[in-house]
Order: sequence, then structure tokens, then C-alpha cells
Amino acid sequence: MESSVLDKAFEIAGIGIIGVFVFMTVFYLIILGLDKFFPYEKQNSVGKSNIAVDNTDNDNED
Repeated sequence: MESSVLDKAFEIAGIGIIGVFVFMTVFYLIILGLDKFFPYEKQNSVGKSNIAVDNTDNDNED
């Protein structure tokens, strides 16, 4: 195998590895930005939802 082929293979592999780390860094920064704009809000208690329930008595059955 020629050294120029091996050098080209290492160059392509290096570009790919650098590309992956650049993408991971950008993706991490996007996640941090989303977390800043839409922060996590802890629920009051476990099992409760924020759905409004109508508890009025409707005894008007026909």
C-alpha cells in the first residue's frame, strides 16, 4: 500500500472525526439555548396534572 493512500485515508478519517465533534458541540449549544428559553418547570406533586376539572353539580338529568 502506498503511503499517499494511507495519508489520504487518515486525512478523510480526521475530517470525519472533527466533523462529528463539531456537530456534537453545536447540538449541545442548541440544547443549552432551548433550556434557557424553555426552562424545566417542576410539578407541584407526583400524579397531578394541570387539567382543569369541572366539579359543578349538574343534577338536571332528563
